[in-house]
Amino acid sequence: MPGIEGRYDPNTGQILLPGRTWTGAEKEVPRFNWSISHEIGHVAIRPSRARNRSASPQAFERVVPSISRDERPAHRFAAAFVAPFHKAQFSPTTKASDLVSRFNLSDESAEIRLGELGRIYRRRLGLERPLPLSGIAYLLEAEQSGQTVNLTLSERAIAGSGALQARPVCPQCGRPGLTDFRSTTAQCRTCGLVAFPDGDRA
Repeated sequence: MPGIEGRYDPNTGQILLPGRTWTGAEKEVPRFNWSISHEIGHVAIRPSRARNRSASPQAFERVVPSISRDERPAHRFAAAFVAPFHKAQFSPTTKASDLVSRFNLSDESAEIRLGELGRIYRRRLGLERPLPLSGIAYLLEAEQSGQTVNLTLSERAIAGSGALQARPVCPQCGRPGLTDFRSTTAQCRTCGLVAFPDGDRA
């Protein structure tokens, strides 16, 4: 099984693990612990086709609907299995590094799980999801152009704190709101200018 960290075969109901995955998990290497939990997730979800857990997933695995459909729930299962909410001691001040030390997660897995724990926490307490800075800035711009918007006091406090000033200013219209939409370009929400990192314009 070169390049494969685990495989679930729905025909036999078996998980197949290469020796390196098992050995890595015994040494508590986060990646291999995650791989085994991920494969257990496939057992619980029961996909219709065999699925491999690769060390570096191919691009097509992220976009083929049937693969994506099977992999997302298995990832969510692995996250809940390795770092369950009831043991996370989660609070709004919890950081990804707390999850790394508490559950021996990789940095990437901890960031993903932190977001999931935040959603569970808000759901349980009936809290609304906070608006991202870009959303607050967008609403403020709409308000300045005469639209009626509904911002909470805390969102207005964030706006007044200077946190929004870090947003890049458009070189054409001078307004903040240059939004990344690809890795190499940004677009102004106000005038539509497409700008490149070296200062060129489309």
